[in-house]
Amino acid sequence: MGLVALTVNAAPAPDPASWKPASITGPALFTGEVTDIEEFRNPPGVDYACHAVTSGPHKNQSSCLSNACGLERITLKTEQALQGPVPSKVTLNHIVGEWCKGVSVSGRRFLIAILPGGEWAAFEVIGDNGRTLALPDIGGCLGKVDVAALLDKSGVELGSAIGPTMDWRKEWTLAIGGDCTAWMPESLDKKALPLDSLIGAWKATY
Repeated sequence: MGLVALTVNAAPAPDPASWKPASITGPALFTGEVTDIEEFRNPPGVDYACHAVTSGPHKNQSSCLSNACGLERITLKTEQALQGPVPSKVTLNHIVGEWCKGVSVSGRRFLIAILPGGEWAAFEVIGDNGRTLALPDIGGCLGKVDVAALLDKSGVELGSAIGPTMDWRKEWTLAIGGDCTAWMPESLDKKALPLDSLIGAWKATY
């Protein structure tokens, strides 16, 4: 359908109408390394944000109201499956906004939570003075897990939490809705959680 992936030797583009946030269902939790990121720009008549094809032989909608640029596909190599059946490779999909700005995090480790509804949340796994920490996106939403309360109680200040290399924290935030009723306060932006405590909170909830 004219979709162009901005990477070399890319797999076929996700279907505009039927793509899902993740290649696995939730609830699931795992750590993994990002091995590839691909961007798929919306060609004429296609809008990933609306799951819409508005022209051509595969048309499924007549209109779409979105200012999104396209879709970003993140591939991770599973390091440790912590909950649920998790294969050796998992792909995540994320809408790219109007500025067509993706992220660059290849080779970095993340804790990925797949929520029961299919949405996903990412926490970067960072070593800090002998501790293993999990840094949330700036929204701090993780379904029914109260990340803000955990950060307020046992969060660790992380000097590298803000900066150009942390742009994923803004781009990968979950939208407000469902169990995510509000983003965490800005005062917690530079805090990360001990990885084990976050895993424990997730397992106690899901």
